[in-house]
Amino acid sequence: MFPIAGVGRILEKNRKNPLPLVILLSLPVFLYCFSNRYMFMGAREAAQRSDCRNHMKQLGLLFETYHEELGHFPPAVSMKEGEHPVSWRVEFADRMNALNGKYDRTLSWDAPANLPLLKKKPAYYKCPTHQGQSIHPDAGHTSYALVTGSKTIFPESGPLSRER
Repeated sequence: MFPIAGVGRILEKNRKNPLPLVILLSLPVFLYCFSNRYMFMGAREAAQRSDCRNHMKQLGLLFETYHEELGHFPPAVSMKEGEHPVSWRVEFADRMNALNGKYDRTLSWDAPANLPLLKKKPAYYKCPTHQGQSIHPDAGHTSYALVTGSKTIFPESGPLSRER
């Protein structure tokens, strides 16, 4: 009963100046948000983890599309005559037109001509929860890597298909 009477008295006294009433009504909301700030930060991290899962789904779809088009999964690293090794990430970014055909395969990935393209790498190569974990922001950091070797889909013998 007292809080309601207190609000009534404040309204009666401050009809011309509503600031005390605004402060009085906003204070509980501010205190609630401040006391539960960790709950709100947890929601942000949950959303970032959801983005990571969505990036993994996009990459999975890219692998699936690659297999449907060419009959096998992409090699972890491809190398044609006269070219430097090209990662599957460069291959996918090129297929998605993220590099606009500007990647020079005759040079290594860290050659001065190819370095500006690192800034244009697709967002789905980095998990949002890994922000700030790269040594240098322009480094070729990615959150996702392939496991290679025998008994994986990326053996040394070459790319696999579902039939193999």
